[in-house]
Amino acid sequence: MTSGIDSDDFAENHITCTRQWNDWIYRHMTTSVEFKASCNETLVVVQQVIDKAGLGLSVAWLNEDEFESLSRNPESKLNWLNYFPHYLHEESFSAAFKVTGSQNVEGAFLSIYSVADKHLHLFMIESLVKDDASHPLKGRLTALAVIAMTDLLASIDDSVGAFIIQPDPDLIGHYNKFGFSYRQDQNVMHADFNTLTSVQRNILRRANLRVDW
Repeated sequence: MTSGIDSDDFAENHITCTRQWNDWIYRHMTTSVEFKASCNETLVVVQQVIDKAGLGLSVAWLNEDEFESLSRNPESKLNWLNYFPHYLHEESFSAAFKVTGSQNVEGAFLSIYSVADKHLHLFMIESLVKDDASHPLKGRLTALAVIAMTDLLASIDDSVGAFIIQPDPDLIGHYNKFGFSYRQDQNVMHADFNTLTSVQRNILRRANLRVDW
C-alpha cells in the first residue's frame, strides 16, 4: 500500500517551497535592514535639526526596557507597553524614537511602516514635560515627529503618507496644524507625503521649531 505521492514530485515540491521560504526570508531581512538604515539616517537628520535650534536635546532609538519604564512613569498617560511588539509582523517595521534632555526619556513616539499600504502609522506620541513651559521640548515634539516621519517616508520608494491612529480628541485641532485631516469613520488622521513635505519645510524655516500658525 502506498500513499499515492510520487517521491520525485514530493522532493521537487519540497525544494520549491524551501526556495520560496528562503527567498521570503532574504527579502524580509533585506527590507528590514534597509528600513533600519533609513531610520538611523533619519535620527541623524533630526539630531542635526535639534542641534541647529540649540535645544540641548538628543534623539535616539527607544528600546524595550524604556517601553517598560514609560509604562511605569507616573507622568505617562499612555499604555506604551501594550503597543510593544504587537504590530510587528512580516508586512510592518517599527520606528520607535525617544527625545531626552538628560538621562530620562522626556518624549517619545512609536510609528509602524506598513509595506502593504506604504504608510507610516503613528500609534503613540507623548511628551512627559508638556506641563513644564520652560522645557526645550515643550511645544516641539509633534514638529520633531513630523520632521522624522517625512524624512523616513522620503527614503522609502513609493511612500504614500502617514496616519495618526486613534488620536486624542483634544489634540485633533493640534494635529490639523501639521497637515493631518480627521477621518471619523476610521478614527484616524491622515496626511499625504506631499502635505507632510510642505509642513516639514515650514517647520524648518522656523529657527525655534515652534509651530504656532
